Amino acid sequence: MAHVFGERTLATLERLLGLLSAFEVVVWMTGWLAAV
Repeated sequence: MAHVFGERTLATLERLLGLLSAFEVVVWMTGWLAAV
């Protein structure tokens, strides 16, 4: 998903989680930020 929403940054993660929160989706992304 990082390729769709932009670089793997905290701001991108917050944007993605903000979009998903509208649908009440729980997301577990282990190692997502570790790949930065």
